[in-house]
Amino acid sequence: MTAGCGAPTTTRSVINQPAASVGAAGTGNPVPAASTPLPALPLPFDDYVFSPRQRDAYEAAVWVLVGRCLTGFGLAAPPARVSPHLDDQDVDYDAGRSRRYGVQDPAEVAVRGYHPPPQQKTGVDVALPADDQWLLALTGGSPPQAWGAPRPSTPTHRSINGQPVPPGGCRTAAESALAGDDTTVGYAALPRTVQLASYQESTQQPAVTAAFRNWSDCMRALGFGYADPLAANNDSRWQTVEATAAEIATATADVACKEQTGLVAIWHDAEVSLQRASFAGHDAELTELRRHNDEVMTRARAVLGTAS
Repeated sequence: MTAGCGAPTTTRSVINQPAASVGAAGTGNPVPAASTPLPALPLPFDDYVFSPRQRDAYEAAVWVLVGRCLTGFGLAAPPARVSPHLDDQDVDYDAGRSRRYGVQDPAEVAVRGYHPPPQQKTGVDVALPADDQWLLALTGGSPPQAWGAPRPSTPTHRSINGQPVPPGGCRTAAESALAGDDTTVGYAALPRTVQLASYQESTQQPAVTAAFRNWSDCMRALGFGYADPLAANNDSRWQTVEATAAEIATATADVACKEQTGLVAIWHDAEVSLQRASFAGHDAELTELRRHNDEVMTRARAVLGTAS
């Protein structure tokens, strides 16, 4: 239940929530239904990476091309279930990023405490046949590649039904058709590095540490002794299957004190400033990165538009 993690996404701005009623948790009063996770607050980083919907579209297009490639070998394309991100234009959040600054939704914590919401199904589900020929066509016999590693380029010297298997198989061919040699498409090194560093650095900014102290004072007045929201979020007592009454009470107070002290806005503003400073001086690289991402998505959308 570590706060601050999560993949990138473009999102709408903060939703103002009413302050939580700290005394309500664990009292037997009616518990509000858990809501959809709040959208993540936008960061400059989001402009240079794929959103969840874009990641899903890219992966769906890859599997359309994989299916065509497999058909060329006389093999059946596997059935694929595409994530609803492609169709629901209102859903474009990442559940992990929505808790970058810890829990914020009183309705959610009243049910789950610090426990994360159920993982939203994203991307593409593919039923992979247990078939040697099919696996050879898909991978070209190459072992799984590490993130960002160059695509396989060594000829396979293998064939299926008289057709030569390309290096890396149909999966590599599909990815190359969409993104060329880019193996970190949608999540390039510069924005990835910036967003990882900015979160850690933001916790040390004077405005944020002052807000942590105010939040801690608020929590102490309510009977909870934590130096900062990370300590509350990561309390080892919360390592349970279901949220306990103590966890729910703590998380409810946490949300109320964030609201009272304006902590989330202060923390977010600090991180935005850090990211802007980190991106300064990289205009040419970032412009090219956005152009490349847009180009890849144009190809992906074209593939999906012609998919039957």
